[in-house]
Amino acid sequence: MKKKRNYGIDLLRLVSMFFVVLLHSLLFGKALQGEGDFFEVAWFMEAAAFCAVDIFGIISGYVGFRDKKKEFKIKPIVTIWGLGLFYSVSILAVVAIFDSGIITKAVAIENMTPVFHNTYWYLTAYIFLLLMMPMLNAWVRELSKKQCAKLVWIILILTALLSVKDLLSVGDGYSAIWLAILYLLGACMKKSDFLAGVKKRWPVLGIVACSVIVWGVKMLTIGGVIKGSIPIALSKIAAYSYIAPVVVFMAVLYVKLFSSFEFKNRTAIKVIEWTAPCAFSIFLLNSHPLIRTNYMPAWISPISDMHGAGAVLYVLLFTVGFFLIAIAIDKIRHYLLVLILKIFNTRSNKLKS
Repeated sequence: MKKKRNYGIDLLRLVSMFFVVLLHSLLFGKALQGEGDFFEVAWFMEAAAFCAVDIFGIISGYVGFRDKKKEFKIKPIVTIWGLGLFYSVSILAVVAIFDSGIITKAVAIENMTPVFHNTYWYLTAYIFLLLMMPMLNAWVRELSKKQCAKLVWIILILTALLSVKDLLSVGDGYSAIWLAILYLLGACMKKSDFLAGVKKRWPVLGIVACSVIVWGVKMLTIGGVIKGSIPIALSKIAAYSYIAPVVVFMAVLYVKLFSSFEFKNRTAIKVIEWTAPCAFSIFLLNSHPLIRTNYMPAWISPISDMHGAGAVLYVLLFTVGFFLIAIAIDKIRHYLLVLILKIFNTRSNKLKS
């Protein structure tokens, strides 16, 4: 029987990419600098969204793991590599046309070979993860459901050690090793049906609690009322870091929560089916060095003249706007590619006949 698609996980892909855009909006809009009411609100928004990359990594394992062995295929690697190359070169070309002054020979070479120059750190790390997936899947297949559940808790405990002292050189989470750890986490969650039977309200409360903890620790360590009052080791466990245990656990709760969603409304399902494939393209558009360094600060700069609710609203509207525009761009890319392939196949068939 054909397995039912988990649209909750598809929706979570989009949520995690929305979080990525929000994080970059806060960072490059300099909302995390200075003081005032919005300063604290901005850091709470940062806390709530900071698990975005961990979510996406865990989803890779949750979706990528299969109990049945599958033949290794090079196509996924070529596809993701090609997508990264397309956006890297396309953005380079557009900038070269309208703002050629910032394009140097070194910048051009880096953008034409994005994987080898780590233009997108996640793209480079993910390609290495794709090469490791068959081995990771084989290991998880050898484990029982009970062992998988235990491994989830072991990984969560080990992140406490990694956050205090980077024993595995995971680079604060910006590495293929960290993505492999997240993949194992997602695969074991799926096989063990982690936290089975837990009602939806508990993951929701857990996510809120984790966000408050991360935000609270930050407020205590940067100009808060009890500045420097907590040990450095403890602050790292609840820090704004991909490998911080509280952040990782928040990502686990997000995956658990969204994987339990059931969609019966056909319109909602169609919207998710139509937009979910754009998730990684949103990241590629938002995280391109030329975009985030040269243009994001200017686009989000009006926030510096705003305060309170106005600043919060502007950041959210900008994030939603960029998110929707990125989806539109990727859909245009997709339909153009389909059209080109259709024309090519038609001409090819004519030549054969």
